[in-house]
Amino acid sequence: MKYAVFPLPLVLLPQGVTKLKIFEQRYIHMVKECLREQRGFVITPLAKENDDQTSEFGCLVKIIDFDQDPTGQLLITVQGESLMRIDNITYLDNGLRYCTHPTEIETATVPEVELTDLAQALKWVLDNNPELKCLYDCPNYDDAKWVAYRWLEILPVDYNQKKLIIRDHDFEQLLDFLHTVINFNER
Repeated sequence: MKYAVFPLPLVLLPQGVTKLKIFEQRYIHMVKECLREQRGFVITPLAKENDDQTSEFGCLVKIIDFDQDPTGQLLITVQGESLMRIDNITYLDNGLRYCTHPTEIETATVPEVELTDLAQALKWVLDNNPELKCLYDCPNYDDAKWVAYRWLEILPVDYNQKKLIIRDHDFEQLLDFLHTVINFNER
């Protein structure tokens, strides 16, 4: 199977939600094709060091809502489904990228841990940021992976650091990182 690839300056992980404004013709074409064929596309973090600007991984997303803004531009809301390893990038004449046969990346194994502190802090962040809160109708603060992935998405830390954590599939490393960054920011 082939999926359209959309490089963006963000990291989206499974169960993550984001809103996108679609204005380039190639991406309008992508959205129409995804809706028509009832399949998702892959959001990959923008990698300026690569010629095709795509990272070696991305998140397969599905479109869960769409609308228009007051100027008539297309707005879509997408939700992450699974992490995918990206290779075999091809281009259409309009510049739209596709990856053929991406492979699903097994996500980190989550040990039985309680993330009360991180969950409470995330709840506070979402409650105090309406743009983020509106993305999650049913936040899952009891799910350690959901909490950790939302933090990794929203924290303003270097993409390369996020990439290493995702690539290594090490949940303990992710938790250590989150506790360090969040404790540092509280001082």
